[in-house]
Amino acid sequence: MEIGTAPLLRLGLFSAGWLPFGRRGGRGGRVFRRKCHLPCGAWKNRTLLLRPMDRRLQLQPPCLEKKPPPVARRINRPTMNSLFPHLPPHTRLRILDAICLAVLCVILSLGLWPFHSPQNHVAWLPDRNGLRLGRPATVIGAGPFSLAGAEAAAAGSLEIWLQPQRIWDSATFLAFYAAGNPRRLLLRQSLTDLEVRSGMARFYVANAFRRPAPIFLTITAGPSGTTVYADGAVARRAPQFHFSAQDLAGRIILGDSPAQPDNWAGDVRGLAVFNRELTPAQVQRHYQTWTREGRPDLSTEEHNAALYLFNERSGRVVRDRAGSGVDLFIPERYVVVDKIALEPFWDEFSFSRSYWDSVVKNIVGFLPLGFFFYPYLLLHRFRRPALATVILGTLVSLTMEILQAYLPTRDSGTTDILTNTLGTWLGLVIFRAANGLLVRRFQTSLIP
Repeated sequence: MEIGTAPLLRLGLFSAGWLPFGRRGGRGGRVFRRKCHLPCGAWKNRTLLLRPMDRRLQLQPPCLEKKPPPVARRINRPTMNSLFPHLPPHTRLRILDAICLAVLCVILSLGLWPFHSPQNHVAWLPDRNGLRLGRPATVIGAGPFSLAGAEAAAAGSLEIWLQPQRIWDSATFLAFYAAGNPRRLLLRQSLTDLEVRSGMARFYVANAFRRPAPIFLTITAGPSGTTVYADGAVARRAPQFHFSAQDLAGRIILGDSPAQPDNWAGDVRGLAVFNRELTPAQVQRHYQTWTREGRPDLSTEEHNAALYLFNERSGRVVRDRAGSGVDLFIPERYVVVDKIALEPFWDEFSFSRSYWDSVVKNIVGFLPLGFFFYPYLLLHRFRRPALATVILGTLVSLTMEILQAYLPTRDSGTTDILTNTLGTWLGLVIFRAANGLLVRRFQTSLIP
């Protein structure tokens, strides 16, 4: 018995799943489409009749099926619209320009203020002999004085009676200056300690200024080294530290350093310089008579070279009572005797608290420059905005240091250039980190 083509085809389609189970005829015939795994050529322009009275079933291969067009993925570019949606882009750019200009003006103002030589804050004590030094303040010798036999002498002594205004302070209260050697003997208050420096050598006397009271310091030098006395008693001996009367010759500077501003605030009641090493008995006698009677009991064998009692009570001159003829002069305006321009960083380096406080301030002060100028240069299509920002910070710092060489209250050194450059770089690093965090967390950017 011959079987027609249509029943066989219907049977094959039924077994392949093209026709539903139980549907064998009637007017309920449907047109089904299904993907086919046959070669594309076998299905091209093929139309199969399932039943003479039903509709046609059109089969098409997958390669001829029309695929929907690909949907473009929306990329949410981080912008400042979410931060300031009410501001147009050009307004946001103008705001950034104004912020950068304000940051630059503030940095220059803080680095160069005051723009002139301020008043010298020196006054006579109202109820006793002495001078009160504020900030800034300095008292300068009218000229250099020479000590007899200073070139051959290997010994010397000095006495100073003073009281610091603040215990936790770091500044220079006495220095000797010579044009060829600006760093001779120098005495500093380093917090509660006394720092004695001569050239590159230095040593400290611990807790010399711990008590908030006047202190009578005596420093003697001889073949056995240097000895420091506090109120007539030995405070420390430094056998490896030596200075001579030659280091005490020159120009006396009270309350400041001869090369850079290093202002000390407090009261100075007496000062004496000797061209020999004082004995412990002489030191004790000077302490008792000076603190009790207002002047030391001196003898001719002590070779007193300079004596300042600060008993004038008025005027701008402190007379030398030892007969050297070199008086101390109180300038009307604050000045630095021999200002250094762009002092090398290896000379500025110190372990003192004031040095590291200055380093931290210089780094923090230039953080805004790197934080705001980096996106500014980025939006203005600089090729390397990060490098350009760091170079800009270096140039701004260099300009400030050159101008500070002409301002008596400002330090001019290369350490500031290095720390300001580091602060600029840290500022742009902080901007990158903050901007990346906002993009990841909130789909927001700090860049307009």
